[in-house]
Amino acid sequence: MSVPVHTSRVVLFQITWLPIQTRASVMTGEREKRLTKFRLPKKRVNNGRRSRLGISTIMANLLMLIIVVTLSSLLFTWSVSSFSGYQSGAGFWFSSRSNANQERPNVENVFFSSGGNCPGGYPYCVTLYVRNVGTIPITISSIYLNQTLYSQSYPPILVNGVQQFQFPLIGQSWLKGDLQTITVATSRGTTVQTTWVS
Repeated sequence: MSVPVHTSRVVLFQITWLPIQTRASVMTGEREKRLTKFRLPKKRVNNGRRSRLGISTIMANLLMLIIVVTLSSLLFTWSVSSFSGYQSGAGFWFSSRSNANQERPNVENVFFSSGGNCPGGYPYCVTLYVRNVGTIPITISSIYLNQTLYSQSYPPILVNGVQQFQFPLIGQSWLKGDLQTITVATSRGTTVQTTWVS
């Protein structure tokens, strides 16, 4: 009987050495085959896109034009309504200022009294005379003595008319020879400030 002889042969790697040019040419050939399969449909897709790109540019321009026209019409509508409101308010302000420019109150005389001459039993009071030297009647709305407000309802003063105003001083007094600042304001906003010696 014969004994079989086993020979073991192990092949780890099998390397085939090809020149670089040959390998590159093989790769290029395969690549060209793959590209030729996809070149024709790709060109067809690009041709279709070219026409669509032109249409989408036109549509984008038209859409932007519609948006601009819509927004400008909204802005125009808002500005017309807003400016008409401002115009009526400005017209009222200018007309009242033109009337106020025709007002000319003039403080002609001031008397500082103490003791029994004051109404209501107050110890100190002021009497002043205001003449209207303007061209329209005026209404005195407030009188200030040293920046303290004394406001009452006063009757209007006609053109070239003189009105007497007398009011008690509450919490104030003066000494003879002190300077007193009197400010008279009309209902239209005209003010006259004068300084008197008590």
